[in-house]
Amino acid sequence: MSWKKKPKNDLREYWKNEKFDCDKEFLIYQYLCRNIRCKAKINKIEENNRFKDYKSWRQHILEILNGYSEDTISEFYHFIKLRERLCDIDMGMHISTCVPLIVAFVGGILAQGVLEMVKSFSQNNVSNVIVLAIYSIVIVIFGVVLTFTLTFILYVIVSPYVKSKNEASFWADCLEVVEEYIENEKENNKKRR
Repeated sequence: MSWKKKPKNDLREYWKNEKFDCDKEFLIYQYLCRNIRCKAKINKIEENNRFKDYKSWRQHILEILNGYSEDTISEFYHFIKLRERLCDIDMGMHISTCVPLIVAFVGGILAQGVLEMVKSFSQNNVSNVIVLAIYSIVIVIFGVVLTFTLTFILYVIVSPYVKSKNEASFWADCLEVVEEYIENEKENNKKRR
C-alpha cells in the first residue's frame, strides 16, 4: 500500500457516509470565518451553506446531529475529540521543529558574515578594501536571495500551521455544539420522565 493512500477504515469516510463530510464542513466553516481567498474553493460551497453568522452555522450542525441516534452522537463526540487532539499535535510539531531550525540557520549565516567583515576591516590594505567591497556586494545579493527563500520557506511552513490552527478552531466549535446538544437531550429526557 502506498503511503499516499488512505486506509479503507478511515473515520472521515465513515462520517461522510453519516452526512458529515469533514472536508466540506471545514470549508463551510472557513467561509464563515472569512479564511478562504480562493474563488474556486468558495464555488465548491453550496449557496445555502455560505453562512454569514455563527448562529446559522451552529443551526446547520444541529440539523446534522438531529438525524443521529444517541450512540452515534456519542461516537461523533469522540471522533471530534480525536480530530481536535490531532490538530494540537500538528501545531506543536510545526512550532517546536521548524522555528528553531530557521533561527539557527539564519543566525549561523549572519554570524559568519559579520566575522568575515570584522577580519577584513582589521587590516588597512588596499586589496583588503576591494575584497571587503566585493564581499559586501555578495552579502547584499545573498541577503536578498536568502530573504526571498526564507519567505517562501516560511510560507510553506506556516501554511499548514495556519490550517491546523483553523481546523483546531473548527473542531473546538463543533465540540461545543455537540456538548450543548448532548446537555439539551439530557434535560429533555429528564422532562419527559
